[in-house]
Order: sequence, then C-alpha cells, then structure tokens
Amino acid sequence: MAAGKSADLMAETASAITPERAAMADRLADPLGLIHAETLSFALARAMPRPEAQAEVKRLAAQARETGTPLPDLVASAHPGAALPPLTGPTTLGTAPQEARAFAAAARAIGDGQA
Repeated sequence: MAAGKSADLMAETASAITPERAAMADRLADPLGLIHAETLSFALARAMPRPEAQAEVKRLAAQARETGTPLPDLVASAHPGAALPPLTGPTTLGTAPQEARAFAAAARAIGDGQA
C-alpha cells in the first residue's frame, strides 16, 4: 500500500511540474557565473583534494557575490595554472545529451514492450 501511495503521489507531483523557461534562462545567464561552481570545483580537484577544491570555490563564490566579479574569473586568477574547462557552448554539457537520449530510447523500448 505504501508503494502504491508513493507512486500515486509521484505521478501527482510530476503532473504538476511545469518548466519556467524564463527563470531557467535567467539562471544560465547569471553574470557571476555561479552556476559553474561545481564544474570549477571538479577542475580544481585535479590539482588538490576534493574537499579543498570545494572549499576554495565556495570561498571564491562568496567573493564573487561581494565584489561582482564573475566566479570563473576569480578561479582563473587565483589558480592560473589550473586546467579550467570552457564554460560556454556544447562542451559544458559533457555526456548529458547522449545519456538523456539513451535513457529516452530505453524508456520507449520498455513502453513498446521491447525490453
């Protein structure tokens, strides 16, 4: 019964969710680049322990908010030798598009009874 109720609640919740395109676009267009914090912490983690990289990006994100300087610029300035990835264009999505397409194909196959 609990599983059934959970499934019912999930279906109800999923049907009530609608994307807010303008809000999503605003987050992506953030002039401080805070949306890139995780990507930048992974990049720094190549040269230092992950907890230190996360703490450094958190510190620099606070500085970005205080000064209005974009986070990617602060990270690049504080760590000039770090191999930072490009933060614009299709390369920022990594393997997400391929994984999403594979998931959708697998879901369709299950729905069609092919799996």
